[in-house]
Amino acid sequence: SEKGWLFLLLHTVTHLHYVRSAEQVSQIPAQVTVAEGRTASIHCNYTDSRVTVVHWYRQQPSTKPEKVISSYGDLERENQLSAWLNTKGRFGVFNISLSQTGDSALYYCAVEAQVHFQYVENIHNPHS
Repeated sequence: SEKGWLFLLLHTVTHLHYVRSAEQVSQIPAQVTVAEGRTASIHCNYTDSRVTVVHWYRQQPSTKPEKVISSYGDLERENQLSAWLNTKGRFGVFNISLSQTGDSALYYCAVEAQVHFQYVENIHNPHS
């Protein structure tokens, strides 16, 4: 029997809150082709140690990207999609299990860094 093939093209998006930095994000591999019914895996590598979330987006032809799953460190599952984040290794993993030809799309990873600000107010009373 002839099997369908799933073809994924990958792009990278950097998403940082309140930060301008030389953040490096890459997806490996840049292109995935798998047999229908098999699992497709994509890794998203990043350099910023403050990253706490990896979001994954899918873009079908002639449509806007839509967020399909996010990982905050633990394994997240959404139907046949799963994602997890390894903050020590600075990478996220996205899987499509039991893939179908309809899963063929552009997939994006976006990292989100948690930044904490400390505000200290020093009030000087000239009359003391």
